[in-house]
Amino acid sequence: MRTSDHYVAVSFGFALACALACGGASGDAVTPDPAPAPAEQAESAKPEAEAAKPEAAAAPVLFEDESGNYGYRDAAGEVVIPPTFVMASAFTDGVAAVVTDAGWVFIDRGGKTLATAFVFDNGADEFVEGRARITEEKAEGAAKTYGFIATSGEIVVAPTWSWVLPYSEGRAAVCRGCTREEVGEHFTMGGGVWGYVDLEGKVVVEPSFEEAAPFANGRASVKRGGKSLEIGPDGEEV
Repeated sequence: MRTSDHYVAVSFGFALACALACGGASGDAVTPDPAPAPAEQAESAKPEAEAAKPEAAAAPVLFEDESGNYGYRDAAGEVVIPPTFVMASAFTDGVAAVVTDAGWVFIDRGGKTLATAFVFDNGADEFVEGRARITEEKAEGAAKTYGFIATSGEIVVAPTWSWVLPYSEGRAAVCRGCTREEVGEHFTMGGGVWGYVDLEGKVVVEPSFEEAAPFANGRASVKRGGKSLEIGPDGEEV
């Protein structure tokens, strides 16, 4: 037998043995099902993952008792925060504003005080872009400082700034060194330098402006060195 005939014979014998082993008694080859593609595997796993995810508990519901005080009940009607507040608001996610002996404060779902609310228009500051202003007075008679609380209850900006404006387009104007000036029933904040923080409290535009306004359409009006200009979200002049 020539060398080439030998290779042909060996190849034929190997193929026949494989066919018999894979096909069983019938001799038919069995083709295994193709493995699902990664995308198909991920898609099929989605319903199981979603089913396993626990549902978020409903927030306590505000109620008023016979004496006119406010408290909170759970979904089953059980009182979870006793009615001891003369004024209160519904929960926004994990936070509600109530009036205690200390004035307006933010509490969590267990009734624990989280921070002192900045009072605006006779009530606690409202949440804007998931953030509301808080305040702190480190000593009696000392100037108050300001920061932000998130609807989750996390203090995202510690109350260390002289003044802060509500968030707009993911940025809040903050002031270092501002002083309060009373104007009738209202007040203004003068002096100091202004900058901006993002939703996590990170300083994204260093305080260097004499004035700063909230962002609108991707721009904010500021003043530096007596000159008015507009900046983008990262502080670049536009």
